Amino acid sequence: MVKMGKSSLLSVVVALVLSLGVMAVPQEAVEAMQRTIHVPDDYQTIQQAVNNARAGDTIIVRDGVYRENLNVTVANLTIRSENGTANCFLHSVDPNTHALKVVADYVDVSGFTVENATGWHDNAGIYLSDVSHCNISDNKVPGNGFSGIYLDSSSNNVLMNNIVDHNHLGIYLRSSSNNQLMNNRMENNSLGIHLRDSEDNILTNNTVNEDQYDAIYLLGSSRNTLSNNIANASQFGIRLFESSNNNSLTNNIVSSNYWGIYLGNSSNDNLAGNTMFGNTCDFEIGGGCLSHYIHNIDSNNRVDGKTVYYWVNQQKQQVPSDAGFVGIVNSTNILVSNLTLTNSSYGVLFIHTTDSRIENVTTVNNHWGIYMSYSSDNNILTNNAASNNTYGIYVEFSSNNTLVNNRIDLNNQGIYLGSSGNNTLINNIAESNNEYGVYMEYSNSNNITGNAVSQNNGDGIYLNFSSSNILTDNAASNNLDGITLYSSNDNMIRDNNVSSSDSFGILLYSSSNNTIKHNTAIASGQQGIYLYKSSNNFIDNRENTYSNFTKVIGIVIGIIFVGILVYFLRLRHTS
Repeated sequence: MVKMGKSSLLSVVVALVLSLGVMAVPQEAVEAMQRTIHVPDDYQTIQQAVNNARAGDTIIVRDGVYRENLNVTVANLTIRSENGTANCFLHSVDPNTHALKVVADYVDVSGFTVENATGWHDNAGIYLSDVSHCNISDNKVPGNGFSGIYLDSSSNNVLMNNIVDHNHLGIYLRSSSNNQLMNNRMENNSLGIHLRDSEDNILTNNTVNEDQYDAIYLLGSSRNTLSNNIANASQFGIRLFESSNNNSLTNNIVSSNYWGIYLGNSSNDNLAGNTMFGNTCDFEIGGGCLSHYIHNIDSNNRVDGKTVYYWVNQQKQQVPSDAGFVGIVNSTNILVSNLTLTNSSYGVLFIHTTDSRIENVTTVNNHWGIYMSYSSDNNILTNNAASNNTYGIYVEFSSNNTLVNNRIDLNNQGIYLGSSGNNTLINNIAESNNEYGVYMEYSNSNNITGNAVSQNNGDGIYLNFSSSNILTDNAASNNLDGITLYSSNDNMIRDNNVSSSDSFGILLYSSSNNTIKHNTAIASGQQGIYLYKSSNNFIDNRENTYSNFTKVIGIVIGIIFVGILVYFLRLRHTS
């Protein structure tokens, strides 16, 4: 048997008494410690009430306009208005300071209209700094300068049922994680909801309407969940940019924006069940490397009622006929055919894709009708029609592809080749485009044969820093210039028919060692063939080339000569 000393026995007895004492504290005593403070009954200002509050207290603010800048430093505190936002106003007396600043955890604020923090530098209506487990709900936050509600380095907070309007940023999260934004409404801000360097947040059931730039904008923010939000009538509906990776976008409705959903320079985002309609460009993905195009985008996403097919690492498949957007990434032997694709950034997108075919596809009102990047080796684009796009067909960093029998008209630019070589363009029609019919820059060893390039407001065919290309049997009429070479060398320009150009038929500018042979070049404006700062070019054409000006001068001189001759003959006869 273990014997217990007197001191040990005394300690046990004391501990037992203390524990019984704690257990015996009545509930009334605990509630008495959690006080309810009324403003202005108990204190004239909300700040005085906060300064005299203890953890667990509730401050109820009666109706009125409270002109102060409130700084909450007491944790576990509830501050709420008695009768809601229509009756209780927190009006920042110093517009260059936050109207309401919270620097303590477990603070609940509800039922206020918070306004007049109009100073620009990081000022907010409601500002949370380095706090957690706060609840900001049922407030109205209008007309503050920088941000309506601003979370800075704060986590595990809830923002719910707030109306935030006419601020620069509606709700702004910076370096903040694990927060929940639910059922908030943002209107007429520059940006509705903006997350910067913020992770693992949940945005659900928010409505963002008529913001100047972005409805929802994630910048460098990853692993966030956006679900059941409405993003409407802004420049961007939902934009993920600059390493906003591994985010989840589910069941969002994005409408009447310029861009619907935009993924830029980001990777491994997941999209499912999103609806995009009535946007100028429903859907866009952009980036500078392959990883920026690696996303998991389910076919239950919709653009204007049609299906989004975004395939990564696929082989030997044909895109179904109900497609509204087609993106093919790192794939081979894919067939895209017999589709009409409108109102997206891309009609058809090929990234790092080979041995595939786009045929009989009509693209209208996209930024790029057909876009190929880093896609080489036997891709064939044939019998497609591209109209009213910014670019009809856009090819960059791609080689050994064939574009044949395509019709490219009424676009801003017709066919564009950038940093692309050994491609064949044959029997395409590029007409009535706002700028160039065919534009090539830094593109070498391409074969441009048998194309009809006419009635473009820019040049028919324009080579910019492009060498060793073959242009043969093309018809270029009614363009600004028919064919232009700028800083382009060692090209073969042969058997082309160039007519009725506004300026020059064939123009060489700072270009050398080109062969201009057997062309018909008749210009309506200045000269058929014109060389400027160009040397060592070989020119051998089967028809002389005259400008209208030269012809007119010749005719005038001829008339004058004949008149003088007749005059002297008559004078001699009279004599």
